Amino acid sequence: MQKQDYLKLRGELNLKPHRGALLRYFLTDTVLVCSVFALEFSAVPGVRYLSIPVIATLMFRNFSIMHEAVHGIASKNKLVNDFCGLISGALSLLPFDAWRRSHLEHHYWAGNVDKDPVMALVKVLPAMPEKTRQRLNLGWKYWIPLMAVMQHWVFWNLSAKQFLQNPKRPFLLASLALPVLFWSAVFSLLPMSFTMPIVVPALVLYLISVEVVNFPHHLRLPQHHNDERLHIWEQHEIARSCIYPRWLSRLVVLNFNYHAEHHMFPDAPWYHLDKIHDRLQTLIGDELNTDEKMAFIVNNRKKPLEDLMAPGQARPAKKAS
Repeated sequence: MQKQDYLKLRGELNLKPHRGALLRYFLTDTVLVCSVFALEFSAVPGVRYLSIPVIATLMFRNFSIMHEAVHGIASKNKLVNDFCGLISGALSLLPFDAWRRSHLEHHYWAGNVDKDPVMALVKVLPAMPEKTRQRLNLGWKYWIPLMAVMQHWVFWNLSAKQFLQNPKRPFLLASLALPVLFWSAVFSLLPMSFTMPIVVPALVLYLISVEVVNFPHHLRLPQHHNDERLHIWEQHEIARSCIYPRWLSRLVVLNFNYHAEHHMFPDAPWYHLDKIHDRLQTLIGDELNTDEKMAFIVNNRKKPLEDLMAPGQARPAKKAS
């Protein structure tokens, strides 16, 4: 996409935050939490297990709203925005403040395999011992979310390094400590009759959803090296959007599947991304990388991870108009 076309589209879009959007998000989460309790104490045999996908949904929603807070668009009030990021990060197993730094760096170096933190797995995987890679490939083939665990490990490792470099930042310490404290409390205070058959499978389902939703976004797309950096209007080249049913996009993943749109408009709240997608499809058509009905993740489950991490085909450069 050319700069002038991008600026024209940006001028035509209304990206203002909706009043009450964050409140509606929390009200929906409250309904989901209440449904977990209702299902757990239901007299109908087996109904309690329906809370597994509900908890996994809560976790991914919190990941998505933490991502909004990373970009400062969960709330216009910085204190509210950061508090929201801190709490939602804890619920989704991520340290908000440290993840914010690496994620914004990801946007700056998007697609650069040497400097983009998100591309760390692309570099780490080939250097792993062969037996480790075999185990990861086996997990990948049979939908065991070892790669999601590995991705979380990468994020936590980067976060720990940030803290060691600057241990006097209270908010960074809080963002590291809160997920540990929260999940320690879950497994130490709640009865095992709930944590083992309900919470543990929900965690696994959440990690599977991390692979399903996140992995198509940047893998098997062109990769850049050294100091190469794309302009914001070019970032559809290194990002892919996944087309889900509307209820899944809006309710479960908060439009996080519209990832190319997010990279081009990182200041747009999540509820605008589907409209931006429609406009971009009209403007640039096939230049917008899209994946229909989770075909990318299903097809690539049959391939070795080494193939998944390899760069995709670059499009020929378009002449400036």
